[in-house]
Amino acid sequence: MIVGKKYYDVFPRIYIDNKDALSLVIKQKKPLTLKKYSFHCIFGSLTTDITLRLIKLSGRKTDVVQVMLHPYSTCAVSKKLLQSKKLIDIGKVASTLAHGVRNPLNAIKGAVVYLREKYAGEDTLVEFTKIMEEEISRLEDFITRFLSSSVSETEAIETDINTLLKYIPETSNRSMSLVMFLP
Repeated sequence: MIVGKKYYDVFPRIYIDNKDALSLVIKQKKPLTLKKYSFHCIFGSLTTDITLRLIKLSGRKTDVVQVMLHPYSTCAVSKKLLQSKKLIDIGKVASTLAHGVRNPLNAIKGAVVYLREKYAGEDTLVEFTKIMEEEISRLEDFITRFLSSSVSETEAIETDINTLLKYIPETSNRSMSLVMFLP
């Protein structure tokens, strides 16, 4: 409630037929309802039904007009609230998904460590377990970054191209995507 101030100092002026709607309510002493009234606010344009009515306040000699806004669900405020709710829901799903991926990833990591130690004498197996551990570590780092902040860009890292090419078997029929930045 704003008492002692002109309403249009804190709220956009409400007009009907080029006349101040609050003044009309005071003059006519009867409520007024405006359907689909549009005005600008901090959230953009707002379309709302407005009900204006006189109310009596104890200890007040002057008339007081109560202004009630009934926004449509398509107004900017409602849209922002719906967008916020959707983002919260997406965050919950992302958190559940990340947790669901992290648990099996830990089991795979344990199996890789076991295999590396059990077959330490087999160079090829040890080399592939190192690759698996590196990739598991990359996935864990991704999940941690994903949960701690919004992931909007892919992180670029410097790497030796020869090291990458060494791990691609000659008979591989898999496609590989590589982004290189030249000096």
